[in-house]
Amino acid sequence: KLGIDVDDIRKVNPRIVYARGSGHGPKGPDADRPGYDAISWWSRGSLNQSAMDLAGLDWPTSGMVGHGDGMSGLVFAGGICAALLNRERGGDPMVVDSSLLGTAAWFNGLEIMDWSGKTRKPPTSAAQRPALPDNVPSELASATLAIYQTSDFRFIYLLFLTNDDRDFADLCQRAGRPELAEDARFATRKERTAHSRELMAIFDEMFAGRTFEDWKAVLAEARG
Repeated sequence: KLGIDVDDIRKVNPRIVYARGSGHGPKGPDADRPGYDAISWWSRGSLNQSAMDLAGLDWPTSGMVGHGDGMSGLVFAGGICAALLNRERGGDPMVVDSSLLGTAAWFNGLEIMDWSGKTRKPPTSAAQRPALPDNVPSELASATLAIYQTSDFRFIYLLFLTNDDRDFADLCQRAGRPELAEDARFATRKERTAHSRELMAIFDEMFAGRTFEDWKAVLAEARG
């Protein structure tokens, strides 16, 4: 739409090194979907599973904030430099692609290879959410930035970075719980923050009521 794809740019400058960063790479069903560090890098990129295996956990963990963004950016910069050097030495101008998902898979390549040929048994019972210490303030226990388990014992990482009121209302509507957006405890970002533990308990029950595939369809077009 903006006229800045590879072919458009090459019409202006055929020697340009074209670089594009994404959440999930240029191919596949999620190519055009937004990507986030905690989702595309940590969760879908297999790093979370490795952390769970090493620590013997049955509930997913949250990665370091911005860790995947930084690492993927370094790989991206390195790819651009290599493409520029290639062009300088007479090679054809290149297209450089870097994604959060792809970089995570590369970083965790040894673990992924170790899983090859092995069968993982899916969980057959609900896991227990790790208890938050009493001294953790409610505002640090965000219900809209948390992991939930579905009825078939799989996990969803809910990631609403801005915790916007419109996004929350849209989520509640899609989930079949529109009354939550009207509840005085959750109607605004400030109130959701103050009552995040209560909302998390409600969300735990809500997400546990449907399968992963059901929620995947529900959340596919959600705002936020």
